[in-house]
Amino acid sequence: MNRSIHRRLPGLTIGSLLLIFFFPCSVYSAQVILQWDKPDDYRVSGYKIYCGKPGTDFKSEPVRTIYSLDQTNCPIYSLEEGQVYGFVAKSFDSSGNESDFSNVLYYNVPEIIPEIIPEIITDSEGDGLTEEAEINTYGTDSNKIDTDTATAGNGYEENERDCSDNDVITCPGVIEICDDGIECYCEAPEDVVLEVGEVEINHKWKFVAFNKAFTNPVVVAKPISLNGGQPAVIRIKNVSSTDFEIRIQEWEYLDGYHTFETVSYIVMEEGRHELPNGIHVEAGFFEANRWKKVEFNQAFNQIPVVISGVTTENELDPVTGRIYSISLNAFDFALQEDETYYKYGHKACETISFIAWEPSSGMVNGMNYIVDSTFNEVNHNLYYIPFYPSFMSAPVFVADMQTKNGDDTANVRWQNKNADGIEVLIDEEQSRDSETRHAPEVVGYMAFAVSP
Repeated sequence: MNRSIHRRLPGLTIGSLLLIFFFPCSVYSAQVILQWDKPDDYRVSGYKIYCGKPGTDFKSEPVRTIYSLDQTNCPIYSLEEGQVYGFVAKSFDSSGNESDFSNVLYYNVPEIIPEIIPEIITDSEGDGLTEEAEINTYGTDSNKIDTDTATAGNGYEENERDCSDNDVITCPGVIEICDDGIECYCEAPEDVVLEVGEVEINHKWKFVAFNKAFTNPVVVAKPISLNGGQPAVIRIKNVSSTDFEIRIQEWEYLDGYHTFETVSYIVMEEGRHELPNGIHVEAGFFEANRWKKVEFNQAFNQIPVVISGVTTENELDPVTGRIYSISLNAFDFALQEDETYYKYGHKACETISFIAWEPSSGMVNGMNYIVDSTFNEVNHNLYYIPFYPSFMSAPVFVADMQTKNGDDTANVRWQNKNADGIEVLIDEEQSRDSETRHAPEVVGYMAFAVSP
C-alpha cells in the first residue's frame, strides 16, 4: 500500500483536545463535537482529526481534514453507542509538514434508552372521530361536526385543504372557493432538483423513468446488493431528461447471467447547489478512459463525499471507477477493467457522472438524509455502518470508495439494510486469481428517507 510521506516540523504544535458536545440520536449511533486550542503559530494552515477504537491503527488515516487555522472544532458522525473511541489531532502547514499528535482523548459513547411516550387519544368535538382520525379522514358525514376551518358541518376536513383564503404565495394567481370541497394546493419549492429511488435489476437492461423532467440529469447508482455471489458492476446508458437504462454486468471471466439485485440511485440537476442548511453539493460529468483529475466548480468548505458512476456504454467490456485523493477542490479518478486484461484503463472514453456532497445530516426536499463516510477500515469482510440519525424505514443508500489503498479491481457491495444501518464490504473480481483480500478503505455514503 502506498503511503504519503510527511515531514515533522520542529515546534509545530496543536493544543489539547476537548469534547464539547455529545448528540444522541438513536439507540445505535451518536455524534460528538471536538474542540481544540488555536496554536499561536503563523505556520499552521489546518488540522487533521483522527478517530477510532482502541487497539486499532486509527492514527494512520484522518477522518476529517480542516483547511483553516481558525476553525477549531469538528463534528464526528456515526459513533456506536456503548463503544469507546480515541481521538487525536495534528496541525500542518502549507508545505505538508505536520506536528506531533495531540493528547489522546478517550470517550465512551453512552447508551441511550429511548423515552416511550404514551399515546393520548382525544375527541374534543364529540363527533365520534378522534383528532387523529379527523386529520386523516376526508368527506365525513356532513351532519356531524368537523374541523374544517371554512364552515363546520360541510363534510370536509382540514387535511382536504378546503380553506377560506386567497393563498397567493402557495398558489399564485388562484383564488380558492370556500366550501366547494376543492382546495388549491401547490407543493413547496424544492431545495434542489433531486430524485432518489431503488430498483431491482439483473443482467438485462431495465428502463427507469424519472418522476419529473430534468434539464441535465446527473445519475449515480451503486452499490449492488449481495444476492448473487459473482462480482459485477453497474452499467448505465441512454440517460435523457426523463429516464435512463440500467443493468448488472458481470466480469468477462464469468457467464454473464446474474440474479436480481437491489440498487439505489440518485438523480440531480447538473451544477452547484446550496441547501437551506448551508451545505454545498455539486453534480457534474467528465470524460475518461484511464486516469483523470477532476476539479470542482467551486471549493467546498468540507471535504465532500463523492459518488460516481459510468453512465455510457461506448465500449462493452465491464469497467468500474475508483475515486481517491479527495480534497476541497478536486478528486482523482481511475477506470478499472479486470486484472487479467487491462487493469487500468478502457479502450473507449466513457461519460462519468458524479455527485459531491459535504458531510451532513438534515432534510432536503422534505426527505431526511445523511451524508457521511466510514473510518479507513472497510475491507473484504462485512462492515456494519450505523445510520445517524436512524430512519423510520430502510433508506435509499448509495455508496462508493473514497480511497484507493487496495490496487486490485473492486467495488462496494451491501446486505442487511434496515432503518438503523447496513452492512458493506469491498468485492474484488477474480479474473487473475481467487484471492479477494482487500486493504482497508474509506467508504462514503448518502442515505435518504423514502415513503413506504
